[in-house]
Amino acid sequence: MLVSKSFNKAHYQDNSFVKSYGPKSPFWKYYLRSFLDLIGIKQPVEYYRVSKRIEFEYNTLVLWKKNDLNAPNILKREQGRLYLEAIQGKTLDRIFEGDFDFKIFNEIFEDLNKRHQLAFDHKESRFCHVDANLKNIIYNNNKIYHLDFEMGREYESIDLWARREISKLLISICNKLPIHKNQVLDSFFSIYKYDFIVHDLIESKLKNKGRDYKDGSLYELALDLNSRYHED
Repeated sequence: MLVSKSFNKAHYQDNSFVKSYGPKSPFWKYYLRSFLDLIGIKQPVEYYRVSKRIEFEYNTLVLWKKNDLNAPNILKREQGRLYLEAIQGKTLDRIFEGDFDFKIFNEIFEDLNKRHQLAFDHKESRFCHVDANLKNIIYNNNKIYHLDFEMGREYESIDLWARREISKLLISICNKLPIHKNQVLDSFFSIYKYDFIVHDLIESKLKNKGRDYKDGSLYELALDLNSRYHED
C-alpha cells in the first residue's frame, strides 16, 4: 500500500514556528493533481501547488483569528514559508500518553461544537479543521489550539467538512485511548448538537461498509456511533 508523505518542513526560530511548504509523495500523484487543479479540475487542498496551499492556510488562519478562535498568530509570510507564533503547551498526542483530566474531552467537543456553529451560521466551511488529528491540536491554559490547515475540499458542502473533522478527531482519540472510548463517545454525544451531521456520517459509512477507509476504522467508528445514536 502506498503511503502518502508530506515534504513540508518545520522548525522553531526564536519565538516563531517556521513552516516551509513542499510536495507530497508519491511525487507523480502530487504533481499530476496539482496540474489538474491548475487547469480547473477541482482537487483537495493538499494537492494545491505550494503558493495556493500557503494562500489557503494563511486565509484560514486570518479567518480564525478574526473570529477569536485559537490558532497561531501569523508573524509574516515569505515565498514558500509561513512564520507563525509558537504556541506553548502540549499536543493532545503527548497529553494522552500520560495522566490527564477527563474534562479535556468536554473542552475538545465544546470547541468542535462552537466552530461548527460558526461554519453553519456564516456558511464558511473553513471553520472546520479537517486534519484534526492529535498532533495538530495543542492544549494550553485550558484552551484548545489548532494547527496545520492544509486539508479540505473547497468544492464540498459544509456538512461534509464537518463529517470529515468528526471522523478524523474521534478516530484519532479512540485509537490513542481505546480503553476510554466509552468516555470519549459519552462526552461527544452530550455536547455535539448537530444530530443531522452525526446521522449522515453514520448512514454514509454503514452503507459503504468501510470500503472508503483502508484500515476499517471509519466503519468501526460508524458502528459505535450508530449504537450510541439509537440509544439516545
